[in-house]
Amino acid sequence: MATTASESVSDEELAGVVARREQAGSSMTSAASALERLYQRHELPLKSFLMARVGRADAEDLSQLVWLRVWKSLPGAKPGPFRAWLFEIARNALVDHARKKRPGSLADDQAGGIVDGALGKPEARLVEHERKTALENCLARLKQEYAVVVRGRLSGEEYDSISKAQGIRPERAHSIYHKAVKLLKSCVERVLP
Repeated sequence: MATTASESVSDEELAGVVARREQAGSSMTSAASALERLYQRHELPLKSFLMARVGRADAEDLSQLVWLRVWKSLPGAKPGPFRAWLFEIARNALVDHARKKRPGSLADDQAGGIVDGALGKPEARLVEHERKTALENCLARLKQEYAVVVRGRLSGEEYDSISKAQGIRPERAHSIYHKAVKLLKSCVERVLP
């Protein structure tokens, strides 16, 4: 597969074009084009990262915020590897988002551990325990058929084996699982404001 000239330009070189946009002789059009290329390269992994931590709507909003921060920060920043710097901005946006959503509930150092999935701190372990407890309580409220399918999937069972054990078609087990996940998410969100 041939490499085009646009693919051979590194992220750091593109970031440099964006960073120099206000210097004499630089073009705002070139900077916007460079940012667009960075966006095309990194938007999918960035959105995946964000959606793994917040819902789709919040991930869309946070993605826009991250790219706005990239545009504003690059002229004065020395980001090093662009991708790492981009995800650092995304992580900080997630922490800010968590603070706004639950004001006063998390100290600065606690929010970072939760967003990163690091459960080494006692406070983060407590929050994770509360989430698990809320999930278990919500799971107990589901119809028995729904709860069995969810528990089976969470333990790694395939739809075929769950459906045989329950006497239902695999398609029905799949449908039940996805309905149950929506119900569980809604329940957990009500329990944990």
